[in-house]
Amino acid sequence: MTEVEQQVQMSKKLPSIDEYNQRRMGSSAVRVCLAVTEYCYGHEIPPSVIEDEDMETIWNETNVIVSTMNDLLSLRKEMMQDQVDSLVPLLYVQHGTLEAATEKIMEMLEASVATFEEASLRLLDRYFADAETHRKLLQFIHGCQCACTANVNWSDGGSRGGGGSSGSDRISE
Repeated sequence: MTEVEQQVQMSKKLPSIDEYNQRRMGSSAVRVCLAVTEYCYGHEIPPSVIEDEDMETIWNETNVIVSTMNDLLSLRKEMMQDQVDSLVPLLYVQHGTLEAATEKIMEMLEASVATFEEASLRLLDRYFADAETHRKLLQFIHGCQCACTANVNWSDGGSRGGGGSSGSDRISE
């Protein structure tokens, strides 16, 4: 937990949606995991590609997707711990019902996935002629997609989300 997260949790004031999202994007470990993804594939994407606007969009949207899904799927656990430092309660306050808050989160996720896909296609098109870079981008984009789905499995599959069995229990099933 960052110092800013702790200050918010100790405060009696709820952050705005924008304040929450800005803090959340900076405090999650998604970008670190994406950097490790590149390392795991055993290659280095050229700096000019890393600095490309569409590549930055891919990193940002992966962070949004993972963080938002985590907030949604962790709701039960956070309610049991009496936490409100999550997008769901903030949207509940803004929209008045859990159903409306959930619908808003789904809209946010759909928009983020669409932005991710559009940026990915543009980036792949831009580097199509460079076979090596194109191959690395395909792998990296696939790694980002896997990060999103792995987060859903991790958040929803066990005690992390507040229900079900732990991961070690599920291995023996």
